Amino acid sequence: MVVRFILVIAVSFLVQLFSLNLQASPCPVTQNDCSFYLCQDEWRGCSQSLTSETIESYLVDFGHHYCQKFLEVEKGLFSSSGEVWLTDVRQCLMEKMEKLPRSVTCESIKRKSNRHHFNCYYEKGFCDLPFKDKKQLMKLIGPELRRFDVMLSGLGLMFACSAPNPSSVATDLTGPF
Repeated sequence: MVVRFILVIAVSFLVQLFSLNLQASPCPVTQNDCSFYLCQDEWRGCSQSLTSETIESYLVDFGHHYCQKFLEVEKGLFSSSGEVWLTDVRQCLMEKMEKLPRSVTCESIKRKSNRHHFNCYYEKGFCDLPFKDKKQLMKLIGPELRRFDVMLSGLGLMFACSAPNPSSVATDLTGPF
């Protein structure tokens, strides 16, 4: 009787724990709107959990900022294939973020997002973009290239684009990040 009672309590605790972590994101992924990142920040409580050591919310200060920046990019700055690529990457990044369980900490989102950027850039055809588009992209993200993690992802992407068997390189490169 006591064992059965303890078992029922343990199972109900596990069900509640998993339902909290697997809770679907209430944030809609839309093609031409970046409010997804603001919604994710609020839903995950990232801005509320900021301390003096963490002075920025990755979702707001990076995700939303660059999403908006690329959404508002001047017409003609990128080729037509570059504009399609930007839209596809924006969608891909939001879809990958949406799949992260709610239990993922705000601090680890930044690390996981680097992997998502590499994968989305590569999967959506970065290697095939005209040089003009790659140059524009570098101009727009210039300040971020000083960050070691961004620089490392960029170098990995260039390496993947020039590798003889790029699909296996891309898979191998994203593993340890």
